[in-house]
Amino acid sequence: MKSHFTFFLSFLPVLFCCSRAFGQAPDSTQLSPSLQYALTLYQEAIGDEAHLYNGTQYINYDKRYLVGHQFYRTDELTDGKILYDGTWYTGVPMWYDIVLDKIVLEHPTTEFMFSLIDEKVKTFTLQDHQFIRLEKDSLAETALKAGFYDLLHDGNIQFLAKRTKNIQEQATPSGMEGWFDLATKYYIRKENKYYPVKDKRSVLKVLPDKKKELQRYAREQHLEFRKNREKAILQLIQFYDKTAA
Repeated sequence: MKSHFTFFLSFLPVLFCCSRAFGQAPDSTQLSPSLQYALTLYQEAIGDEAHLYNGTQYINYDKRYLVGHQFYRTDELTDGKILYDGTWYTGVPMWYDIVLDKIVLEHPTTEFMFSLIDEKVKTFTLQDHQFIRLEKDSLAETALKAGFYDLLHDGNIQFLAKRTKNIQEQATPSGMEGWFDLATKYYIRKENKYYPVKDKRSVLKVLPDKKKELQRYAREQHLEFRKNREKAILQLIQFYDKTAA
């Protein structure tokens, strides 16, 4: 009897996800006593985070021959902080799939994996990096796509990174081979406009009012844009904000 009940309790999150997908919320007044009891235990297990654990089922599409993984930095569950549908949740074990640009959670009472509803995620912090969601209406007249961006600097101007992975596959005499190819694009947000940047020259083009000071700073600090582009651009932007204040 216990095993049957455990299975039923484990199936509850699937039931709730499906009911949400069809726009129907479970009505506790129509449940049998045994189902109501199971629902009570389920809600106690989830606690205050019940609202967080809903979304679309996530199917792991990784293949044996692929080298690497689809997630940001690590394929291990990592605790993060997330602002979801207006509520902050801390200490949430999560993955960030940067192939699909999805936040993936594992249900705490089962191994059921699901992705959160993108539009309800305003910001989240993972691996000491804060990601913010940019929507289409805030990206008017830009080539940027809606999605999650790594907010590397937030001052008078913003410095953001779009981190993605693409799956590369090829057939060989010994079989299929493949890997996850990491790509990062950088942007400066200035006066509500987004500008792509990739080196010192492109940064100076966006920030011409401090061109001489930035050139001098880059030279004195020996900023290495080829070896560590992200760090060099970040230092330059931080210096700009400091002098512009």
